[in-house]
Amino acid sequence: MENLTGWSCARNRWNDIIFAVLFLAQFFGHVALGVISLRALPASDSTGGTLGGSGSSVTLDSSTAYLLAIICAAGLVFSILLLGLVRIFARAILEICLVLK
Repeated sequence: MENLTGWSCARNRWNDIIFAVLFLAQFFGHVALGVISLRALPASDSTGGTLGGSGSSVTLDSSTAYLLAIICAAGLVFSILLLGLVRIFARAILEICLVLK
């Protein structure tokens, strides 16, 4: 059975599995680095600043972690929406790019 776009509805196979695995590996690597950094920052003695050591202190608590999680979630949602728009309007985007070239 085909839908209006001409794509078969029974086409549910995975293409480029190796790239999906690599993408997930780098994604979880970034998450792991973020968790390690968030846990290590409050335990460190130095908070950065200028060479003289008179820099501002860094406040990192659960509110900061929640804010970071919300920002990451919003970025994920906006990325999915943008990919959906690109998929829906792919032909128009390609034609516009060809005209602007």
